[in-house]
Parts: sequence; C-alpha cells; structure tokens
Amino acid sequence: SAEPESGSVFTGWTGPCVGLDPCALVLSGPLSVSASFEAAPTCSARTCWEHPLPQGNSLLGVAALSATDVWAVGRRGAILRYDGRAWRVQAPPPASRSATFNAVFAASASAVWIVGSTGTALRWDGARFNPADLPPGHGGDDLLAVTGAGPDEVWVVGDRGTALRYSAGAFSEAATGTQVTLRAAWAGGRDDLWLAGDGGVVLQRS
Repeated sequence: SAEPESGSVFTGWTGPCVGLDPCALVLSGPLSVSASFEAAPTCSARTCWEHPLPQGNSLLGVAALSATDVWAVGRRGAILRYDGRAWRVQAPPPASRSATFNAVFAASASAVWIVGSTGTALRWDGARFNPADLPPGHGGDDLLAVTGAGPDEVWVVGDRGTALRYSAGAFSEAATGTQVTLRAAWAGGRDDLWLAGDGGVVLQRS
C-alpha cells in the first residue's frame, strides 16, 4: 500500500497496478511500479480548493532562507512554505484568514515576518504564527513591505507614510516626513534603510 506524508494524498499507481486499492503482485521477474502523490486540497469553511494545488490565490511576496526553505504569501490568507520537494499550505491565525498578505521577510527559521491588509503583522516563531502588536493608530493601515537586518531588527512600511520599526521586542513608529504610500523597503544593516513609494518618493535612513 502507499502511505502519503502529511499534506499529501495518494492519487494512484502506474505500471502493473492501477487504481487506488493496495497493490498485490506475484513476482516472476523484474517489475516497475510507481505510486503518485499530490498536495492535499486546502479546505476552509467547508470548501476545499482542488485545482491548482496546493491553492490558487494570487501570491504577492516571496522570501527564502535556502533552496529548501522558501515562503510565499498572498491573497485570502495564503501562506505557503517550500521544503525543497513540495509547497505546503501554512495556517495563519484565525483572525487573519481573510487578510491579504502583501510581503514576507525571512530572517531565520524561527523568525519569519508577514505583513498585510488592515494592520496585519505576523511573526513565525518556528512552530506557529503570532500576531504582533502595532503602535496605536495603525490597526487599519495596509502594510505593504517588510525588511530587516536580522530577526529582531525589522522594518514595516505602508499607507500614509507609515514606517514601523521592530526592535527590543516591540514595534515603534518612525517619522518619515511624508504621507504618501510607501510600497518597498530594503535594509542593508541596522542603520542602513531605504524606502520607496508613490510619486517617486525615495527615502534613506542612516
């Protein structure tokens, strides 16, 4: 019989065996039998996504720690992780399952940051996602980019010139001097930050 790994389903045999039933053969010489597997459908609220697998929502951000540890995020709470063999759906916290995730920053295996619509900011701690507490007044902002210089030196930008810095275990607001939407961020170090946004705005913090 063929036993799928968690997150996969057995889809049938090829060779002397066919169908989904256990394969029983009488060997009288060399034979080649293959078992086929696919990613399991993603199910939510009594609805299962069948094609394409593992899901079909638009993806908006990607980050990689290595060729065998890659994260992708997108619309309708889509979070995927690639282990070098297959993409697998990761479950966000219940309150974020309908959010649009715009960007992801992977600092380490136990520090992956995801940001998105209506003030959504999540941190993966190696086992689960935990919502981050934002400074007052930013709960409704769309957060559009995230970058960092390490697991505990992270920057998030978005609507209305929003720039938030995560350091020493908490987020704080950083003045940008603009109200335009900031859509991209890059950090070369703790004191080397570049932001870009609407209207050709480019900002540097050093």
